[in-house]
Amino acid sequence: MRITVSHIRLCITVLGCAVLAGSLFDWAQALRASERGYAWVAINYSNAPALETAEIWQASANCERPYFVRAALQSKARLKSYYDLAPDEVRAWRNRSTRNEKSAAEQRGVYRVASTAEQDGRRHNAEMEYEARLHAQHAEWYATVYKLEIQASQWEQRLNNVSDQKVIIGEATRKSFEASSTPAAGSASTNGNFDGHVLSLLGLGGFSSDDEKAIEADCVQITPVKKILENPSYLTEVWRWPVDRAAAFAIGLELVLIGLLLVPIIIWLVTGDPDAVKRYMRRSVRRLIARARTFHKNKFVAGSLTVTRSFLVRARDFLMTRLKHGAAETSPNMTFGPLY
Repeated sequence: MRITVSHIRLCITVLGCAVLAGSLFDWAQALRASERGYAWVAINYSNAPALETAEIWQASANCERPYFVRAALQSKARLKSYYDLAPDEVRAWRNRSTRNEKSAAEQRGVYRVASTAEQDGRRHNAEMEYEARLHAQHAEWYATVYKLEIQASQWEQRLNNVSDQKVIIGEATRKSFEASSTPAAGSASTNGNFDGHVLSLLGLGGFSSDDEKAIEADCVQITPVKKILENPSYLTEVWRWPVDRAAAFAIGLELVLIGLLLVPIIIWLVTGDPDAVKRYMRRSVRRLIARARTFHKNKFVAGSLTVTRSFLVRARDFLMTRLKHGAAETSPNMTFGPLY
């Protein structure tokens, strides 16, 4: 009778463990299918195969700022040097305009009669006509000055807006740029400057070629990255298993508990005496403690070590045999037949 009950307990427990294992496997597969995602990591960070590669270009504002300061000062110096090359008429007119502006600023707010205001209006119209004639006569100089003023203003604005920048250049972007910048057949032009294109995306365009190389070497950090398939962490999400698979988890757990507590359940159903169940549980616990104390750990460890040692010896013999066979095949003392 005891053997039959033991077999029944074992079958019920194994069935409960099988239900729990099947529920856990189904939950893990569903979690992997629903929460599998992608992540960008550094190339040296993971050995996972790369689905896509890219580069992260980062530029530091503290490193860029001296280059912008120098470019702004150079633009203002070019503007001043071109002002110094102004024609005599333009220089005289500019000096006169400056004096008139100072005089107007000093007389602002002073009471003037109507006749004086009319004279000022006629004088202003004459000055505008004279300035228009100077613009027409020296159009090239004024155009160059206007261009240099715009450049100086732009450099000053860019200097005020310097900040850390980052851009991700994917493999598709690089190939697209190379395809669009490749010269046609028979053309004498060369390929476009990809580094310069990326520097423009970082807000570092407009510098000379030497400055661009210096900025790229000093201020730009390039980090190769790759896109990998990222699986969810089962250890951090295992608490969701009983919730997501509540029915299967409850049935499996009940079967395991029934298998472990079958005898106390039978005693309680037959006798209806809770004290008999308690006495049986105390006897079972004392029996389990006695078996644990008499368990021969040394014999178990010695047997495990013996099995492990024999397995390692066989593995070593197998590897040595393979290495000797490989060395014999690649030995330089071997003779080869004619290679024809």
